[in-house]
Order: sequence, then C-alpha cells, then structure tokens
Amino acid sequence: MRWLATGLLALCWAGEIWAGAWSQPQGGYYAKLSGIHYSTAEVFNDMGQRAAMGMDDNQFRARQVLAYGEYGLRERLTLTGQVGAGRLVSEDSFVERITWGLGDVHLGAKYQLTEGRLVLSPQVDVAFPSGYNRDYDPALGTGYSEQGARLLAGLSLYPLPLYAGGEVGYKLRGGPFSNQVSYFVELGATPRPWLFAKGFVASVYTLAADSEGGLVGVVQVSEGDFTEVGGNVAVQVAGPLWIDLLWKMVFKGENIGAGSSLGVGLALIR
Repeated sequence: MRWLATGLLALCWAGEIWAGAWSQPQGGYYAKLSGIHYSTAEVFNDMGQRAAMGMDDNQFRARQVLAYGEYGLRERLTLTGQVGAGRLVSEDSFVERITWGLGDVHLGAKYQLTEGRLVLSPQVDVAFPSGYNRDYDPALGTGYSEQGARLLAGLSLYPLPLYAGGEVGYKLRGGPFSNQVSYFVELGATPRPWLFAKGFVASVYTLAADSEGGLVGVVQVSEGDFTEVGGNVAVQVAGPLWIDLLWKMVFKGENIGAGSSLGVGLALIR
C-alpha cells in the first residue's frame, strides 16, 4: 500500500475549485471554502486494472478543508491562492496510521489575454510545503516545491445559458518525482441566475516509465496516471453567497486509488 502514497494524495488534495479562465475585475474577488471526503479500498494497478488495495483489508480515507481565493489586482490580472488542511488515514487488519495538518500552499497569477466569447488566460502556480514531516505515513505531500503553468480557455455559448472550458498544464515537481501533464474539460450551464451546474473530465499523466518511483521520506512510491469525471451544482443562497456540491470519481488509471470524492463548499463572489 505504501507505494501508492503520492497517487492517493494527488486525488484527495486536488480541488475542482478554480474559477475558470475569466479574470476577476479590478478589486473584485472570488473566495471559497470547501470540505471534501475521499475514500477507497481499491486501486488501479500498474496494468490499469481495478484491484483490492492490499491483502489485509487495506483502506485509505481523507478529509480535507480547502480555502481558495482569487483577487483582481488589475484589469485582466488576477492573483490566486490556495491552502488545505486534512486528516489522512491508512489502515489494514493490523494497524491504523493517521496524519493530520496543513498541506501545500499554492500561490499563482493568471492574465486574461482576450475578451469576447472566447477567453484565453495563461496561469502560473507555485506550491510550497507547509512544514509537515514527509516521513509521516501517510504523508501530507512530497515535501518538495512544485511549479506549474497552464493555459485556460473559456467559450461562451450565448444566447444559450451554456459555456465550455478547458485547460492544458505542465507541472515541474521537485526531488525524485517526475513532471506531469494535465488536461481538463468542462461544460457548464446557468439555467437560472441563482443556479449553476457543470460536468468535467480531468486527466493527469506522469512523465515516467511505469517502473520508476521515488521516496516520500521513508515511503517508497510509484508514480501514477489517472482520469476522473465529476460535477458541481451551485445555488445562490443570498447576495454574494453561494453553496455548492461536488462529486468526482476516478474511472481509469495506473498506480492510483480508485475511489470517489464528495464535497460541499461555500463561495463569496464580488
């Protein structure tokens, strides 16, 4: 089970809480607080087949809180930030291992290049370890800083209350961990001014041979790939306050957990 450490973390710490390709107006902001639960007793093995996580009723669970924000520093230029805290549990028939604390801190910026129906925005992000001990099992992260760049796109389908979005990204990971390429596609709708819904497909591909791996402290890991599907539904509660529900599930991958996530969030938009 230990070789799945970073693969499981990639699922339970990844958040579908980005606000998309559109920038915030100068002085405007988007802030969201989310609670997410992830659990699994199965994995996609190195052959891409679904299998039990281990031979001793192995399980992995994660509960996390994510705080994400965007602020319009200037017209078209938006600053972004995210921090998460969580409780991770890995157990089998003989022992239960629990880790809790802060995860990585993410800081970034995006710049909206175009206006109109098609919006293009490059974004850069840097992730910093928050000081957790990477020798813990399960660990809250790799313990190395990461840098990423993404190109975000958004297409308004007005007069239909629909939009399409997508992105492609590249992440530089520190230490022994291989770099990653990511893809994301979504279709959203606003059938009422107070109602929003979207579905998405997300994929991460690790640029390493299947046999390659590395260490998170004393934990040997094998790097994995995954593709997941999911959706959000958001309802306006009052004024700038929204509440939303998240569901996502991994439907294929290699060296990765095969679980699903459920979440609820509160967002402020001004």
